[in-house]
Amino acid sequence: YKRQFLDWCAEHWPEVPYPWQAGVAHRLLEHDADGQLVWRRAGISVPRQVGKSVLLRQLAAWRINHEHLFGEPQTVLHVAHALNTTEEVFYPAVAVAKAKGWTVREANGQMKIQVGENRWVPRSTQTGYGFTLSLALVDEAWAVQPRRVESAYAPTLSARRSGQVILFSSANETATGLFPRFRSAEREGWLLLEWSAQPGADLHDREVWEAASPVPVDATRAALMGDELASDPRTFGFERLNRWPEKAGMSWGQQLAAGLPEAGGALAGPVVLALESDRSGSWGMAASDGRHVEVAEADTLDRALVWLLGRTSHAVGLLVHAAVVSRIPADFPVRPATVTAADAQSATADLRERIRNRSLTYTGALAASLSRAHTAGRGEHEYIAGQASSGSVAAAKAASWAVWKAATSPLAAPAIY
Repeated sequence: YKRQFLDWCAEHWPEVPYPWQAGVAHRLLEHDADGQLVWRRAGISVPRQVGKSVLLRQLAAWRINHEHLFGEPQTVLHVAHALNTTEEVFYPAVAVAKAKGWTVREANGQMKIQVGENRWVPRSTQTGYGFTLSLALVDEAWAVQPRRVESAYAPTLSARRSGQVILFSSANETATGLFPRFRSAEREGWLLLEWSAQPGADLHDREVWEAASPVPVDATRAALMGDELASDPRTFGFERLNRWPEKAGMSWGQQLAAGLPEAGGALAGPVVLALESDRSGSWGMAASDGRHVEVAEADTLDRALVWLLGRTSHAVGLLVHAAVVSRIPADFPVRPATVTAADAQSATADLRERIRNRSLTYTGALAASLSRAHTAGRGEHEYIAGQASSGSVAAAKAASWAVWKAATSPLAAPAIY
C-alpha cells in the first residue's frame, strides 16, 4: 500500500514523507494476495532528529482514514514510556484534524482523533488492556518493558485483519530487553529496519555519520553533530549514530556481572561482614575490606553463620536487614547493625561504580547472584530489589553492603584479648 500511503499524504497531510520514510512505509505496508499486511511486528531504529515522529504521525493518520482497505474500523494505539512523549507527537496532528472536521478530544487521559468509527488514541504504556487494536505504535521502545507489548498490545491484534505492532527506538545504553531482543530475533513475519553505526565504529569518521543517518548530513547538521561529539562523545554515539551498545537488553545485574574481572584476590586487614536472606529461605553472606569481597550463599541460617564465624577474627562490623537482627545469636562475636533503606541505596550505587571502574576484586558467588539482580527506584534511590529479581540476590545485596561500609568507614583492627 505504499502508493496509497504516499498519495494520501500528498493530498491530505501537511508533512511530506522524506525518501527514507517513504521507503520504510513501502516495507511496512507490503501485503499478500488477499490484501493482508505481511508484517505482524516491525522495528524501526534510527538516530534522533531525523523525522521518526513525523513518520509515526503519518502512519497513524493514514491508518484511521483507510478502513475501506482493511474491511473494518481501525483502532490505532500510540504509546510511549511517558504520556508527555506521546503528547508531543500527537499535538501537531490535532490542528490538522480540526481543520478537516475530524473528531478531536484533548482532555487528559481521553485524547483521541476519530474519523467515523476509526480512532487514534495516544496513551502511556500503562494503557492497552481493553482495546482491540489494529495498529500499536510503540515510541521510545528502548524504555518500554517487554511485558507491555507481549501481554497488553500483541494479543489484542489477533481479532483484527492486518494487525501490526511497530516499535520505534533509538539506541540507548539503559534499554530494556524489548528492542535489543527484537533486533536479534529472526522470526517469520517480523521486520527490522535500522540505520546505525557498528559498536566499534569511529565516532569522528564523517562517512560513518552519513552511513548511520537516513537523511543527508549537510553542513548545518554536520556542525551541530561536531559540537555534540566534542561535548559528550558517549551520548553522541547513541543519539546521533544510533550505535547500540553490545550489552543492550541485559538486565542491570547482567550488565554488572559481565563487567566483573575474573575471580581472584584476597582480603587484607579489617573487614565488614554482611548477611541477608530472601523469601525462598536462601542466605547470602559477604566479607569485604573495601577493595576485595568474598561472597557465598547458604541454604540455612546455621550454615550462613558458620561461614561468617570463620571471618570474625578480623571483623569490625556485621550488617543485616532489620528482619534478620533478632535471628542473630546473642553470643555471636560481632554484634549486628541494621541496614537502612538509604544505606541500601548508597551501597547499590557504590557497587555499580566500583565494578564499572574495575576497582573491586572478588571471590565466590558474586557474579552468579548479580546476574539475577534487578533494581527498583531510580537515580540516587535505586537499590537491588529481591522481589523484582529472577532468583536469589541475597549474596549480591550482602556484598554491596559490606563493600560500601568497608570502603566508606575507617576500619580499625578489632581488639584481641
